[in-house]
Amino acid sequence: MEATHSYWPKSIGEFYCVDTSDHMLDLSSLLLQGGRQNKQPCISHVVYRQFLPSSTTNQYSLVICAYSLLELPSQKHRIQTIAKLWEKTEDFLVIVDLGSASGNQVVLEARDYILSTNNKRPGSAHVFAPCPHDLACPKQQLANHCTFSVKYENMRFKRGERIILPENFSYVILRRGERRDPLTSWPRVVRPVLQKSKHSVCKLCTNEGSLAQLVFTNRKHGV
Repeated sequence: MEATHSYWPKSIGEFYCVDTSDHMLDLSSLLLQGGRQNKQPCISHVVYRQFLPSSTTNQYSLVICAYSLLELPSQKHRIQTIAKLWEKTEDFLVIVDLGSASGNQVVLEARDYILSTNNKRPGSAHVFAPCPHDLACPKQQLANHCTFSVKYENMRFKRGERIILPENFSYVILRRGERRDPLTSWPRVVRPVLQKSKHSVCKLCTNEGSLAQLVFTNRKHGV
């Protein structure tokens, strides 16, 4: 919520936040108030609910499911949740979970379910990121599954040195509508580039749904 507000402070009309735990909802509200219950929240137009809206007509431009799927008790519950979230999606559905094997698996599970609806109604959905294709993930059966890493500053409860920690995560962004010409989709770098003294090695996921390795040299490519 804070990330989207920082990027689009005047563009978002409403934040509809759902969590089955009323304690988490209270904590989120308190954080927006700077820890003071009577203080004006730093972000307005925030709605808190324990359940998704029952209306099937209300949709949202951006729907985010973050670190929630692994908390559900079964695959059936996960698929039901993804189906409801997709019903609420007008444009983008973002799914984020742990960078572990299980986290990657539930993200792919959601990805495959949404794309299966596209098979029934061609042009209804496609992968916006990170995949440059709508085919099966070529890293799904590999030990080093498709994950990404970002660094963040850990909360400081006492004055002292800044603590920077890494966070590994899996994600997929699904978008309604038809994908543009897949032949124009750029490949995606799926691991840190290996830089040697005279060449660089890139591991790529291509628009054909396969992995490729390219080697760039100073002599041939000027890198």
